[in-house]
Amino acid sequence: MAKGKPTYRVERVVDFDYDVVSRYQAEYWGFVQYYLPAFNVHLLHLVRWVVETSLAKTLAAKHKTMVSKIF
Repeated sequence: MAKGKPTYRVERVVDFDYDVVSRYQAEYWGFVQYYLPAFNVHLLHLVRWVVETSLAKTLAAKHKTMVSKIF
């Protein structure tokens, strides 16, 4: 994150699309599984937004397009 906003991951721009999505999904799922027993698990929707936005920005940077075309 830069200045409070999600950014793209430079190290993943060179990977295949499937690999990028799979890694983001695995990281998010691991994070959710770790915090699932917590009392305030309902706040994880903010983490999901950050992960989705970062994924979209990473794919947009990879394909040299805008984020709105990725969604």
